[in-house]
Amino acid sequence: MYSTSTSWARMLFLAGVFTVLVRGIFFAEAQAGDEFVTWDNQEEEAGVEDAFAPSGNAETGSLPRACGMTDEGDSTCAAALSSKYAVGAALLATVVGGILMRLRKGIRFRPLFLLGFLVVLGFGLGGCPCPIKGFQEAVLSMFGNGIHWLALGWFLLLLPLTYLFGRTWCGWVCHLGALQEFLYRKGIVPELNARAVSWLRWTRRILVIGLMLQLLATRQNMWEGHDPFRTAFNLMIPDTALAWVLLLGLLLSSVLIHRPFCRTACPVGLVLGWVSALPGAARLHVESNCTSCQICRKSCLNGAMGEDLTPAMESCIACGECVAKCSTKSLVWTHRKS
Repeated sequence: MYSTSTSWARMLFLAGVFTVLVRGIFFAEAQAGDEFVTWDNQEEEAGVEDAFAPSGNAETGSLPRACGMTDEGDSTCAAALSSKYAVGAALLATVVGGILMRLRKGIRFRPLFLLGFLVVLGFGLGGCPCPIKGFQEAVLSMFGNGIHWLALGWFLLLLPLTYLFGRTWCGWVCHLGALQEFLYRKGIVPELNARAVSWLRWTRRILVIGLMLQLLATRQNMWEGHDPFRTAFNLMIPDTALAWVLLLGLLLSSVLIHRPFCRTACPVGLVLGWVSALPGAARLHVESNCTSCQICRKSCLNGAMGEDLTPAMESCIACGECVAKCSTKSLVWTHRKS
């Protein structure tokens, strides 16, 4: 368990390795030049608007504007920070969140993490970097559409981080999840039962498979044109009927159901959930002193705790609520294989 000095030393060592890897990704992206196609210039060369690529005038010092706002055909993104530094901060916060969660008392800081990244990555940068875009660009890169260093790098780095710390990206950092979580109002509708939670999991699997087939067939990121999160974060009026449906559906369902998009459609959450279910990955473990009081299951709004009190790591977002509310301290994070 993480309470031992050996485990803490291992976590600090891995955090150092992670920092080196992030710096390496950013250096590779900066040095790529014309040899590789980067996240920003690939769509510029193709003549496609990139609603998530931040840009500004370095010579005049002008700052980029909100995602989706255009000026003579150039898409821009608001705020002075570049995407690569926003990605670096988000990945670092994923590690810090994983450490705080294991301290139990550190779980109280999770709402501050979510609020901060909702403000900065969401309404500040207009949804940049978009995790959905990162997943799609990674898939398109595998299909031969060029190497997008920043999009590919940050998404791939989330995989080992999730293996080591759990899905703290989803539960502590992701601005898409934060928007849904702050909109949610518990008690308006009854909590979903185990059957409904299972249906949500299968719905997400089917939708993600459909998304990958669409990417394979069209080699285009069609999500951007109808993304309800981009519309919400940039306070834009949807310009298509489908965008209106998605936006209204997102807002209404988020009020009634805890993180509906995360549980039914998010490809990033699905992949990270699979990583969390791998043998040896960071996972919740129920100790033998558990009294089966069911508090952990009732406190889990994501439906990750089964009726037999077996954690379903595919659905666990590492929020730490069950750990914080367990009076017997029976729930611990470990790397045990079973």
